[in-house]
Amino acid sequence: MKRWIIIIFSVLILFYIVHQVRMVTYKSVRTESVPSVTANDSVKTKVFVVRSEQYVRNRSSGTVISLVNDGNRVSNGGGVAAIFKTPEDAGNYARTSQIGDELKRYNRLNSQNGSYAVNVNSMNAQISSEVIDLAEAVDAGNLDTAQEDIYGIRDTIITRQIATGTTLDLNPRLAALNQEYSSLMQKSAKHSSINAKSSGYYSSGADGYETTVNYNKVKDLTVKDIKKIMKEDPKPVPEDVIGKITNDFDWYLLCVVPVSQGSGLTVGDSVTVSLPHSAVSSVEAKVAAVNRDGKSNQLAVILSSNRMNSSISHLRKEEAELIMNSYTGLRVNVKAITANSKGVKGVYIKQGNIARFRRLDVVYSTEKYVISRPHETGNYVALYDNVIIGGKGLYDGKIVR
Repeated sequence: MKRWIIIIFSVLILFYIVHQVRMVTYKSVRTESVPSVTANDSVKTKVFVVRSEQYVRNRSSGTVISLVNDGNRVSNGGGVAAIFKTPEDAGNYARTSQIGDELKRYNRLNSQNGSYAVNVNSMNAQISSEVIDLAEAVDAGNLDTAQEDIYGIRDTIITRQIATGTTLDLNPRLAALNQEYSSLMQKSAKHSSINAKSSGYYSSGADGYETTVNYNKVKDLTVKDIKKIMKEDPKPVPEDVIGKITNDFDWYLLCVVPVSQGSGLTVGDSVTVSLPHSAVSSVEAKVAAVNRDGKSNQLAVILSSNRMNSSISHLRKEEAELIMNSYTGLRVNVKAITANSKGVKGVYIKQGNIARFRRLDVVYSTEKYVISRPHETGNYVALYDNVIIGGKGLYDGKIVR
């Protein structure tokens, strides 16, 4: 009898412990916190870049040195390249130009010695920003920009040292540069120049696609035309070509999108073109033409832009995402959406152990979630509210766990 009493008592204790654990861990409703998000109304596609391009040719033999950085604007008759008889002469010229830039930089820094009228906090922020710019340029493979960023960081750090009372003697460095500059100038050799035959943006390379599309008829291209262009191989570039000039400010991006995703595009609309696999992260453009193909139920979309830099000047065939609209708001799981007794659409949130109804102002929706516009008043769902997922029999004021 004593043994049975101990067994029964032990079982009762065990049931009590299990019951208490269940009471602590059991939840009658499941909730999700409401975050702030940004969603894009976009379509992924491939783009082909069209410019009004003219080859720059070199009829002479020798070593070519570009006088203009890619993406920079040149005027009609302006020099874009220099031709030297030997690689050594070309190297001396390039080094002379580099030293000239360094002398200007060091002379400017040297003139700041003894000046303390600089906001150090602002300069610290500038250094941090320049380091981030350098990291992004390196990550994107934009070496021209990276080199300029390195110079900028160095100069800003030196300026900060001067501003905080450090006296830097830059004269030895200036003397060495001046001596090297004088020596190179004595070795300077004559060279011939290649001048631009029209105004525009200069690029030192050519890819063979310069004549693929008639620039003047680009807005008339059909879905079939663009698909054919995408499949074409580049034409051989003549051996005497050393670069090209983009004559017009406007250049175009050609693409094909389904009608279901691009039907909202109209001429004049602004579009952000994301280019994730290029050195250009994104570019702003406008819709220049939309030509529908009834048979394929697709659209030939022609976008225009006048942005230009070194990286943009090298774009041609790219993977892209056209971002038509962006929506920022509060993300709510569609499984939480219901209606109250008055038929108003919204959600129930868990506030303490009480269910409270909150309204929605939906600006964007998908199969899994909606985005609701934030409101300061009006009993709308708010940031970090714990919305109840799939709750049944809920009403405002109901006790829940």
